Amino acid sequence: MTGDTRRKVFEVADELLREGKRPTQQLVRDRIGVGSITTINKGLNEWWAALSDRFNSVDAHGTVPEVVIRHSARLWSEALGYARAEHNKLRSEQQSLLESTNNQLLKERSEYAAKLQDLSATIANQQQAASELESERRDLQKSLHAVEEECYRLSKLENSRKNSSIANNADENMRDQLLEERVKLRIKQDTIDELNIKNQKLIEENAELRLRLRRAES
Repeated sequence: MTGDTRRKVFEVADELLREGKRPTQQLVRDRIGVGSITTINKGLNEWWAALSDRFNSVDAHGTVPEVVIRHSARLWSEALGYARAEHNKLRSEQQSLLESTNNQLLKERSEYAAKLQDLSATIANQQQAASELESERRDLQKSLHAVEEECYRLSKLENSRKNSSIANNADENMRDQLLEERVKLRIKQDTIDELNIKNQKLIEENAELRLRLRRAES
């Protein structure tokens, strides 16, 4: 801020004070006609800081007009009241913000606990389903082995009957039985493959849920 601008701010502030008006940024700028609010605000801050020393110096010579003292006291009281009001307003806003933040944290923690509970239950269900599928897969595997052994037995029997020239009807029945067992074997294998796919998918979903649970707990 230049010395000329500072001088103008001081002069206008003094004029307003003598008129019984509180010097404000806008009033000073309106009278000066130039200058930014920031510059004028800085000048006013310096004016207020020097006001007490100036009055004390003048008062020592007994030349301070009563009206100036009266207006100065009123303006100073207004300034203190304004500062207190702003302080109380800011304090109230900060308290409201703190309460709002605490309420939001409590809400988020409650939601977080509910999500953790849901994830834990989902993981338990996935593990149970995977265990049941694995048990079913083992049972089908045993059945598959039994069918394979039966197919092998029928195949040997078919070869034996061909070598011993048994009747065609008997051979036809044996071939039908062998075909039926092979179809069963194929169905069993397809079922096992499908169960393996489902089981693998459950394992992957289980791993993903465990990862999400660890992230939520961290």
